[in-house]
Amino acid sequence: MWQLDENRAVFQTPTFAIEIDTHSPESGAVLCQMAGDTYQNASLLRIHSKSPSEVGGPVCENVHQRGPDLVVDYRMSKVPEFTWQVYWRALTGLDSRNVLGGVELILSVQTELLDSDPRMIVESHLSNSRMLRVDGSQPTSAEAIEIDVSDISSPVKLNPPGILLCRPCEASFSYLELVHPSDFIDLEIACASRELSEYASRFTMFEAPLEKGVIRRGRLRGLLLSRDDDVASARSCYEQFTASPIPLTA
Repeated sequence: MWQLDENRAVFQTPTFAIEIDTHSPESGAVLCQMAGDTYQNASLLRIHSKSPSEVGGPVCENVHQRGPDLVVDYRMSKVPEFTWQVYWRALTGLDSRNVLGGVELILSVQTELLDSDPRMIVESHLSNSRMLRVDGSQPTSAEAIEIDVSDISSPVKLNPPGILLCRPCEASFSYLELVHPSDFIDLEIACASRELSEYASRFTMFEAPLEKGVIRRGRLRGLLLSRDDDVASARSCYEQFTASPIPLTA
């Protein structure tokens, strides 16, 4: 269960803990504890609009928790008719011995305008990590992603499937990021900070224009894996994710 203290929400298990500032979805889910590990420099599944100059920033209007779900409603500061609903769903007890836990992000967007740009960016930042793209057809195949750390303005663009595996060099775990195939628009990997050796993954969501009264929904998963056999685990987790039913929200 999430523990709420004003705008601070924490989900903690014996294995991992994450913290979210509900007033700042662009800060994402901060990994603040891993059992037996000192690695901390990870902020996962950050959310922001792709056109902030037009719609403004998200203003938190309502927060509640229901079991493993932290539900937050946002309204854009410049265009109040444009709204988000964000579900942060803590994941525990998944059907895999290599999965330590994680969080599923379920995004819904809606507008009262006749036409609007719903595009959102979901990005994760990890420092000092090796990034790999897992092959969609070969269960144990992964390709290292070479990033030019001297040029933070030149990201590496990746094609589907949306299976990204990160191996923090100072940690004993791996981080797996998955985007549902029906929601895959665009994926980039870039150097976010040369000084911190920080890398960022950036998924684009909701590319098509959004019409009045239409609710559009997308989802991603961020999973913490044991490092042993993490590539095979990544592929298995992706298959389970793609076969899972559309989550119920309210």
